[in-house]
Amino acid sequence: MDEYRRLVNKLADSKENVEIPNSDAAHAALLIATFFERAKKEICLFTGELFKDVYDNEEIRINASAFLKRPRTLLRIAYQKSHSWDELRKQSSLLEYLFSLPADIIKGKIQVYNASKIPEDWSRHFALMDGEAYRYELDHVQRTAVANFGDNENAKKLATIFQVISEKGEQVFA
Repeated sequence: MDEYRRLVNKLADSKENVEIPNSDAAHAALLIATFFERAKKEICLFTGELFKDVYDNEEIRINASAFLKRPRTLLRIAYQKSHSWDELRKQSSLLEYLFSLPADIIKGKIQVYNASKIPEDWSRHFALMDGEAYRYELDHVQRTAVANFGDNENAKKLATIFQVISEKGEQVFA
């Protein structure tokens, strides 16, 4: 895992257009934690739900908290499972943690959308950092994906897709 972390940090620093393979939940968690650590303004997560094997992670919690404490940051989450907002909050240790932070830290900095009415063929989930870096899921069951810190063209496409998803979804928290 140390070698994978070095690769992720090297490519995040250089912003080279190189695909980073992502073959398991630990890789996914490291990438999401890195996005929170390095983001300057926005993190967008399009997910089935905030799966515990990825998001129940101390590094993600610490980095997400630090991200939200920075000025003018925004965390946008669209989830595709048909949970209510209350169910999602209860099953997600990340959300539980973030909503335990003082209200002045998170006020206006988290938006959540129920995207359960988005067609199933939109099930390629992704995470997006500042519209510049992404993790794009190739196989949901195997948790395989690719990440890239320098592919601005596809990052912009994913930003547009997230905007459509958020417009078609029901905003359940703002």
